[in-house]
Amino acid sequence: MLLSVLQSSGPIADKLPFVSSWLVALTIALTVHEFAHAKCADMGGYPTPRMNGRVSLNPVDHYDLIGTTMILLFGLGWGKPVPVNPTLFR
Repeated sequence: MLLSVLQSSGPIADKLPFVSSWLVALTIALTVHEFAHAKCADMGGYPTPRMNGRVSLNPVDHYDLIGTTMILLFGLGWGKPVPVNPTLFR
């Protein structure tokens, strides 16, 4: 996705607003999405997300090196998954 935009013809300065807004939107979406997974697991009685510090809106907590880089480059990837063991739910 990002590669196709950067490889298209034209000056890089014309692409900067699109790329920067896309990065901000991706950061917000990925953070809120993974926070929601962690919050639901926490509300269900599972202690691991809270112990790992994943019930937070800090984007660094939800960044997965390979998955997020793949989103940036190819438009398909993932955030850091929230570990869950269903046997510990209430």
